[in-house]
Amino acid sequence: MRIHGTTGQRPLEAYNLIEKATLKSLPERWEFAVWQTAKVGPDSHCAVRRVLYSVPWRYIGQELQVRVSENRVQFYLGDELVKTHICMPGERRQTDAVDLPPDKIAFFQRTPQWCMRQAKQMGESAFELVLELLREKTLTHLRQAQGVIRLCDTYGAERLNRACARALSFGDVRYRTVRGILSCGLDGQPTPEGTCCNAGALLHGIDAFAKEDDIYGRGESNADS
Repeated sequence: MRIHGTTGQRPLEAYNLIEKATLKSLPERWEFAVWQTAKVGPDSHCAVRRVLYSVPWRYIGQELQVRVSENRVQFYLGDELVKTHICMPGERRQTDAVDLPPDKIAFFQRTPQWCMRQAKQMGESAFELVLELLREKTLTHLRQAQGVIRLCDTYGAERLNRACARALSFGDVRYRTVRGILSCGLDGQPTPEGTCCNAGALLHGIDAFAKEDDIYGRGESNADS
C-alpha cells in the first residue's frame, strides 16, 4: 500500500484497477524441475535417479541433458528434445521398443506368446519344451526359447520336434541340449527306455562316453592306490 516512487500509485490498487483485467492464463501449469546430465549406455538406456530410461539408439555413447519434473523425464541434446518419459512410480526400467536397434526390437517382438505359437506349429514336443522353458523365469529363458525356434530354420520342424522329445525324455530342457542333439544327429536315434546313468553322453554324443570313462578310470586307479 506504499506510494510507488515512479508511478505515484499504490501497487495493490494499480493491480486491481488496471493490471488484473489484462492478465492471461499460463499456457500450461508451471512445474518445478531440476536438470542433470546422463550418458546413453550401450543398451540405449540412461540412468536417472536409479531408473533406466530408453532413448533412441543413435544417441548411444552421447551425454544428454535431462529435465526431471514431478511427472516427466525429458532428454535433450542441446536444444533438441530427444525423448520424453512419463514417470511411473515403482518402475526401475522404462523401455520404448522403438528406441532400440532393429535386432533388439525383434527380440521384444518375439514375446513368450509368439514363441509358444511358433513352437506349437513345429510339433507337440517342441511346444512342450518351449512351454517348460517359459514356465519359470520367463524373461531369463526367453532367449533360449527364441533360440530353439530358430533351430527350425536350419534343421526343419520334424527334426527339431524329435530333438525336443529326446531332451525332454532326459529332463534336460535347455537350448544348448537341443542344439547339441541336432548337430550330432542324435535326433534320429531311438531314446533308450528307463533311467540312464549316462544321460549326458546319450544327449551329446559318443565322445561323452570316452570322457566319462577316462575320468572314472583315473578315479578308480587313484582310489586303489
